[in-house]
Amino acid sequence: MAIKIAAQDLSHSTEKVYIQTNKQHYALGDTIWMKAYVTSGALNKLSPLSEAVYIELIDQKDFIQKSIKLHLINGTAAGDFALDEDCDEGMYRIRAYTQLMRNRDAVFFFDKTFNVSNTKFKETKAKLSLTSSGSALKANIHYDDPTKSSLQNVLVKYMVYSNREAVVNGKGKIDDKGDFVIEIKRSDKVDLNNAYIETYYSLNGNVEVIKSFPLSGFWDNNHLGISVLNDNSIDNGESNIIVEALARNGKHTKAEGKIISENGQVITPFQTSDLGLDFPKIDLKQQNVYRAEAKFLDGTEAVYPFPKISSNKFNLTVSDTLGKLSISINTVDKAFKENGKFKISINSGGKICYSNDVRLVDGNFNINLNVQDFPMGVANV
Repeated sequence: MAIKIAAQDLSHSTEKVYIQTNKQHYALGDTIWMKAYVTSGALNKLSPLSEAVYIELIDQKDFIQKSIKLHLINGTAAGDFALDEDCDEGMYRIRAYTQLMRNRDAVFFFDKTFNVSNTKFKETKAKLSLTSSGSALKANIHYDDPTKSSLQNVLVKYMVYSNREAVVNGKGKIDDKGDFVIEIKRSDKVDLNNAYIETYYSLNGNVEVIKSFPLSGFWDNNHLGISVLNDNSIDNGESNIIVEALARNGKHTKAEGKIISENGQVITPFQTSDLGLDFPKIDLKQQNVYRAEAKFLDGTEAVYPFPKISSNKFNLTVSDTLGKLSISINTVDKAFKENGKFKISINSGGKICYSNDVRLVDGNFNINLNVQDFPMGVANV
């Protein structure tokens, strides 16, 4: 079950930082001009809580190359980083936070990855294209040298980084068309949404040329996510469903389709908006098996399994009232009333914030938790 937790008062608000930069990609010798915005509260208004924001420039080895502390005026500040001779070509990150955020959860830190190219070798261009098979991702890198220097048979070494750790490495030679192919197997367990490839080669013993290629945003296929928000109402009325459509680039997209029972009956159609979301209500039966058939904006079609419907005859109720997160479990099922054991877990921001084993007393369990103990956002119980 999902519930939105809002900040109850300013003293317990969680701050968030956003950094606006003047460009998406940079070259050595450029200056990164930045403007920082610090917000707080459920409405993300400019925060009056912190007096300073801390911004760091981090290289691909996770080393802090530069850092700056900026004074906030009405929640905003401006500053810059110079990409001078101390910096190398490659993938960099800008990380930003306030002191208040450091005392809480790093999940709200601003963290952006971008590429810095080598100005000494602007004449050597490289382009990445990706194709996917059932068991591997093929990364084809095409090198183009306008100076007409032959790149054929030039030895290339490469590293694949995932979540800032090197997970795949190897070497090979550029072919007669200027192409170099890297194969990333599914068994390599590379998180494509937070990964990049770095290649190295040298010509005639000159300085090594380094090229970096982000993999973030590449998906094997379109994706349809289905969530049942209140399966406690199964066999007793309508259930709220969330249908979420994602394109190959990881962004939300339009999709249309239908939810079908195991006997082929169409339970309900759905059509996501530009935001990739739809919220149908349907009458689910726990003994049935369901599937979703979807057609995406690019014309591709696919079938997705429906989440397994719980057969447990109990009700889970969650509410956020007056600063308290109230959780109630109750049942009229005799077996559960006599020996009803549950584990309650609350997940927010990809982390488990609360976990506890509980037992029903005469078919009931109730607990009240302080909302301020959880990060602002959506929590799943």
